[in-house]
Amino acid sequence: MSILFSTNKPKTLLERLRWCIDQNHIETWTYDGNGDFTHTPNQFRHMAWMRPFIVEDGLAFGIIGRKDRHLTKGLYGVYHGRLAECVTNHADDLFTASVQTAIGNTRFDLFDGPVVPPPALSPMERLLLS
Repeated sequence: MSILFSTNKPKTLLERLRWCIDQNHIETWTYDGNGDFTHTPNQFRHMAWMRPFIVEDGLAFGIIGRKDRHLTKGLYGVYHGRLAECVTNHADDLFTASVQTAIGNTRFDLFDGPVVPPPALSPMERLLLS
């Protein structure tokens, strides 16, 4: 899965995100020396990273998983969804549309192993949710 923000100013969009983080306008994301973004709330911190790619039609982000564990679908979804929300909230004037691809698109994603579905519900959880 990846996210593509359609823009004719991908470098400006990326610079805006970094500036907003540096100025503490964005407090739930940070980026590292490689330029990769990670979500900062405790339950998500350093669980994955989103790597930006400047492409012909915009700015794309692919996910990088940790080498010591498989990504869950939930974590995969959180990183993509929260990044899309963040970019929309802080830079909607710099892109015209965003597209999120399905899991399994490996053009931009960099992780080892499968994306693991959430664990099956226990009989009690199924009963409570029915």
